[in-house]
Amino acid sequence: MHESFRHRFGGFHEAGAVRRPNPDGSPGAIVGCSARVHPTAYLDARATVWPGAVIGADVIVNEEACLGDAVIGDGARIRSGAVVGFCAGIGEKAEIEARVRIGDRARIGDGASVRNDADIGTGATIGSSAYIGVDARIGVRARIGSRAFIGDGTTIGWQAMIGSDVRIGDHFRIDHRVRIGATDWFLVVGPWGKGSSWATAVQSKAGLHWWIGAGAGRFDTPTLKALLARDHGGTDHEADCLHAIRMVEDHPGRIRHAARGDTKAPNGMPGT
Repeated sequence: MHESFRHRFGGFHEAGAVRRPNPDGSPGAIVGCSARVHPTAYLDARATVWPGAVIGADVIVNEEACLGDAVIGDGARIRSGAVVGFCAGIGEKAEIEARVRIGDRARIGDGASVRNDADIGTGATIGSSAYIGVDARIGVRARIGSRAFIGDGTTIGWQAMIGSDVRIGDHFRIDHRVRIGATDWFLVVGPWGKGSSWATAVQSKAGLHWWIGAGAGRFDTPTLKALLARDHGGTDHEADCLHAIRMVEDHPGRIRHAARGDTKAPNGMPGT
């Protein structure tokens, strides 16, 4: 039994803690007394594990990582400076790289990889074997499907749903509440209008739909044109937006996709 002491977790939450030795006998992390750590886990001496955490077999937690009362699956890797929030879950053999921030109640699937400096929002879900690139931003309660690929520096809006096997390149900005399935065609255009927002256009089995800026909702093209005429009729803003709409409508890839009639939504992904 290791000698316990009082520790102020996060600088404000005082609770009982122990200095847990590692399997090789080296000094390990400060761990809350109520946390459960498998004997084979290796926790760097400069890491911190909050009370209530559960850490599985063969987990490695590197220096200056901080784990809330999260559940960490067997074989996961938590690299230096990463922060895992409260009630979060990290799947088996998941790779959480340096300085990543995992929000409260977020879920990272088995075998997923979250690269350096990425930020996973509160309540977001990352599917099994998904890849989240360097400095990517995944919004609050967004869902990223299994085996999806999110490129470096890409931002996924809150409550967006990216289906299994979807690939999104580097430095994209996908708007709030957008739904993109594995068989959908999509294009991001912008900046859009005075607020320098970005528009996400998705051609799916339901036709061509748009998401603009702050995520007010999904619009089909006639509705979007009507709103532009109502709010910005006769202005340069309307003209610029209509040009972007025509560009998307005339895009050869969108036309080919619509002609093929791709309609299958990926497993676990609602149709758009």
